[in-house]
Amino acid sequence: MTSKDLKDLLGAVADEGRETVALDEQRVAGRIKGRRRRNAVVMGAASVGTAAVIALAAVAVVPNLGGEDTPVAGSRQATGLTLGSCGETAGGEPRTDTPIELSAAPGVRPVSGRPDLATVEVRLTNRTDTVLKDLVTSERPEVSVAQDGKVVATPLPSRSMGVRVTLQPGETKTLITTIGLRRCTQAAAQTGDKLAPGSYQLYATQSFSPTDGGPEPAIEAQGGPWTVELK
Repeated sequence: MTSKDLKDLLGAVADEGRETVALDEQRVAGRIKGRRRRNAVVMGAASVGTAAVIALAAVAVVPNLGGEDTPVAGSRQATGLTLGSCGETAGGEPRTDTPIELSAAPGVRPVSGRPDLATVEVRLTNRTDTVLKDLVTSERPEVSVAQDGKVVATPLPSRSMGVRVTLQPGETKTLITTIGLRRCTQAAAQTGDKLAPGSYQLYATQSFSPTDGGPEPAIEAQGGPWTVELK
């Protein structure tokens, strides 16, 4: 009998409340085995409890992993501006993490002989300290007109095949952009009446793509809201 066996025997005797020990080896072996089985059950239960605690802790640290509440960005919500179609929401602030900034000169100018058209000066500025070379873009930004948070006039269709733009670090180029002043229909066509006099907001977006069609993503510059007064 080893010292560990003797220790286990004394523990078994203490469990039974007896004061004498019978050193019969068969009985000793049986008591030792029984005590070891009880200890194994207790330790196994403790291990299961510990594993459950660890699992709960993992859920607490990494919540919503692949759950149904994972947010999915909408087609326009990924941008700073929220610009819907005719009659839909217009709002938000332009993104400031893009290389090109869109700004505008104050006011609009009517187009001679066309009461349903006006022009606005839009400025493209290279925010970075590197050259933005040979970017392909449309001839003018797309400008939506909004009032009370709703789009009331949509961008005019562009027939341009695309122009190349190069901007040196900090350089600004000015474009004269034409905007439509007819109230749009739910089909987003410029077929309604001329916008009534009052205060409106202009929102602009313009996409710039690499000339070589390489892996660099397109740049979407954004501007607005610019408040204008129509008379």
